[in-house]
Parts: sequence; structure tokens; C-alpha cells
Amino acid sequence: MTRILAALFLSASTASVYAATFDFSAGLVTVFTDTGGSSWSGAQIGDIYSANIQTPDDAADATATVCIVDQCEYQFSALSPAAFGITLSDGDTTDSGSTGMISIWNEYDIEEKDAQFLSDMGLGGVLSQGTLVDGWWIDAMLMDGSTVAIGFISTDTTVYSDLAYRNSPSGIAQAGIGLLSLEDGADFLAAGIAVPIPAAAWLFGSALGLLAWMRRKQT
Repeated sequence: MTRILAALFLSASTASVYAATFDFSAGLVTVFTDTGGSSWSGAQIGDIYSANIQTPDDAADATATVCIVDQCEYQFSALSPAAFGITLSDGDTTDSGSTGMISIWNEYDIEEKDAQFLSDMGLGGVLSQGTLVDGWWIDAMLMDGSTVAIGFISTDTTVYSDLAYRNSPSGIAQAGIGLLSLEDGADFLAAGIAVPIPAAAWLFGSALGLLAWMRRKQT
């Protein structure tokens, strides 16, 4: 699964092609692969990643595209590459990109590969295979060729009632748990959980233990 979701802080929209601009931060909880060949190499558990994300308006700047099988329910890409914008930083490395896709889940059935990923994040149990969830995320390619996915998952399937385009995770951000994944080919693959975790995430017992573990790693 290359989706993960986060606590967000909405800021005022700017007078540009962007309809929504918001900030996101996540603490690293897992480094799956690090061969040392990526500009993101050397990441440590507990490192904080911050992102500024801009997304396009609805039908004016985004168009529906066919989802990759088993990876989402409905996906939207920008009519113009400049309609998306993202800047990601870990404090030492900063990169940006202007291409991306937004995907929407409405009562999505978590599959085996998704469940394993969430288990590796410490979010097994409640988010197990077969669990129905609503979700929002953005996938973007950065200038160095790496890809980042940021988004939200909620077990409250009343958050979304359809698969319509949404230019921000407003709504689901308050009901769900935020996640991040960062990948640079075979050189680097890591994942993080939102900081701070949305209030609803405290309902996930495994998230409590994960957060305590992250704090210990940072001290």
C-alpha cells in the first residue's frame, strides 16, 4: 500500500490555480529499505517530515482517471501539471514537485497487502484485512524522482458518501488517522504517522503504543 494519511492544518487559499493549500507533518515510524543511494537516505525513526501541499479546484483543474486495479476507488489527475504543488522536507533534505494524483475511497475494503502495510506501521487489529474505510490521499512525484503519498484513512464510513473529487482532506482529517510514505525506487522506502495524531486516532489502541514508542526513540 502506498497510501498513508495525516493530521493537517488548513491555511488560507491563495490567489493562484490552487484551490486548497495545507500543511502536514509526520514522524517516521518505519524504514523498510535504505541502501544509501537516495537523497533521503540516513533517515531515523522519529525524524519529522513536513510538507506543504497545494491542490487544484474541482472540475476546472482536475479530471477523473481510471484507477490502477486494487489500489483505489476513484482517482483524479490534474489537467495541467502545475495544478498540483508539494514541498517535502525532513529538516536536512528539501524537494518539491508539481505533478500528482488525488484518490478517494468510499467504503473501501482493506486488502491483504494494505493490511500488512498497516500492521508494519503498528496499526493492525482495527485496520485489518476486510475493514471498510473511507480515505483521501495525494500521490506526488518530486524533482529527484522519488514519490510521496500523504493522506487519511477513517473507519467511519459515513465521512464520504460518494467518490466525488475533493481538493483537500477536510472532514476526513478530523475522523481519521494520517499517514505518509516516501519512496525512491529500490533505494529508499519509509513511512510515517501524522504529528499530532488526530483526536479520533486515540481510538486505535495500537496507535497509543506506537506513539509512546516514537517518543522513546526521540529521547
